[in-house]
This record gives sequence, structure tokens and C-alpha cells, in this order.
Amino acid sequence: MTDLATFVAAATEFLDAHRARRPETAADFVWGEGDDFVGIVEEGDPATELAGVRLAQEWAATRFDAGFGWIDGPRELGGAGLPTAFARAYRGLEARYELPDLFIEMLLVLRAKARAHDLGLDDEDAEEDDGKVDLADTDRGRATPVAQDPDEESAI
Repeated sequence: MTDLATFVAAATEFLDAHRARRPETAADFVWGEGDDFVGIVEEGDPATELAGVRLAQEWAATRFDAGFGWIDGPRELGGAGLPTAFARAYRGLEARYELPDLFIEMLLVLRAKARAHDLGLDDEDAEEDDGKVDLADTDRGRATPVAQDPDEESAI
């Protein structure tokens, strides 16, 4: 297994090669000051939304192919098999970069986990339920078990 410092260096190199860093803000947050805009869900045109979904899928595939898609997932299910501390470190690093909107990706992962639960694929006898299912295709932005079921209505 690699150590955390080596992992962080590799993750930083990967992110620097693929994404632009977010500008650092000089001002500290002060409650009541600044823009009041709260962008929860904006109604966009379908072509723009589809382009955003494709960008998110491409980024998810790039990240997964580089070994950063499911860092703390078991190797036998497509994960990297590293401790959760590595996944937290990566998420902290990734937050410093400009990324496509990954909200759709999150919904697909949640739908895949719910579908696995409905199909009885989750292990109820495990000591601790970590919620991990094989998300290799989901993390690559290709498919989810829900998307493959033609009788089920989409929630998104």
C-alpha cells in the first residue's frame, strides 16, 4: 500500500494535469456580507444541461481511470482498496479545482445503491454497513442498474 503523502502528491499531479485550480479567496467569510444568491436548482435549457452531464461523465471517467474514482472501495468491486483517509484527502484536494457539476453523478451513485438494496445485493450480515456496491460503471459515467431496468420510472 502507498503512504498518504505519496498518494496526495500523485493526486495533486493528476489534478494539476487535468483541471484548473480555483482562485483562492483573500477575504474571510463574514455572515451577512456579500452576495445573497443561493443557486439551488436552476431551470436550464436541455442542450446546456446535456452538455453539463457529458462533462461530468467525462470527468468521472477520467478520474476513475486514473484510480481516483472509488478510492476506499474494495479492489474486487473496482475500487482502489485504500483507507477512507485517502478518499477524504482526495476530496479535499479536488475541492480546490474547477470541476463540472457532479450533482448528476451523485444522483446516479445514490440510485445504484438504492437499486442494489432493492435487489438484495447489499450484505445485511456485515458488522458495519459501509454502503459499498460495485459502482465501476457508475463512476465511469456509463450506466447504473436502475438505468438498465426499463420498467422503473426515473427520478431524475
